[in-house]
Amino acid sequence: MKLLKKVATGVGLSVLALTLMTSAALAQSNTEVQQTTQAKHTVVDSNGKVFTYVNKSDADQHIQAIITKHKDAVKPLEGNYHATFWEHGYYHGSYFDFGNGNQSGYVGNAWNDRISSIKAPYLGNGLQVFEHNNFSGASLYIAPGGAADYLGNYSLRTGTSWNDQISSIKVY
Repeated sequence: MKLLKKVATGVGLSVLALTLMTSAALAQSNTEVQQTTQAKHTVVDSNGKVFTYVNKSDADQHIQAIITKHKDAVKPLEGNYHATFWEHGYYHGSYFDFGNGNQSGYVGNAWNDRISSIKAPYLGNGLQVFEHNNFSGASLYIAPGGAADYLGNYSLRTGTSWNDQISSIKVY
């Protein structure tokens, strides 16, 4: 009976320790982002983790860090050299491709405030979209190889998502 109590106590302590370790690991890897009403610039890294910044310069520093890290990564010789933008979420509807190194200060009347999903090129340095024309207003950066399957999942400001809000783009 004493042996059974010791085994049961040992199992109970092991379960408790495992639960505490799992909780700590989940807390460290938590990708949930707390949005503030002032955050205007969003960065989505290669792992899909979302960061928000009030100041554009802070977002730009993070983007530069991603670009620097990506330049050192091993890349295939062939691959995707363009970004793709879709009219509907989850990569449906009409779409257009935009090559690396290109930018558009205005996406045109046909696409203004109509983009709902995006895939960034695997090669290059990602892409950045802007709320207004001429690269102004809030911005959303997506790292190389990253994607936003539905821009409605990304907060532009309180009560407004990035869905159907893009007016200018840069593909790095």
